[in-house]
Amino acid sequence: MSRIAILPASAVAVLALTGSANAASFNCYGHLSYTEKTICDNADLSEADSTMASIYFNILNSAPWGSRHAIQRQQIRWLGARDECGANVGCLRTAYHRRIQLLSEAGY
Repeated sequence: MSRIAILPASAVAVLALTGSANAASFNCYGHLSYTEKTICDNADLSEADSTMASIYFNILNSAPWGSRHAIQRQQIRWLGARDECGANVGCLRTAYHRRIQLLSEAGY
């Protein structure tokens, strides 16, 4: 096979692998909800998800043992509210912005 034929095939393979491989805090492959697919397909939302998750886990891991369950319940409620955005990018941006702000202010 000539080198010219290999390069385009390599480029196609790289592009195929990077389709939904943003930096979301969850696996962007497999069965995804509309919300998760929207986050994976949008670099800004994917980055916001990673940022939010990083802050959340830092808070969770540094919180006193007795308050961790309450922090987890709050996160689960927030995820439910976030999922109500569906594929609405503006709604998701607002949800992430507010959650990151709230978590940053509440940091331990």
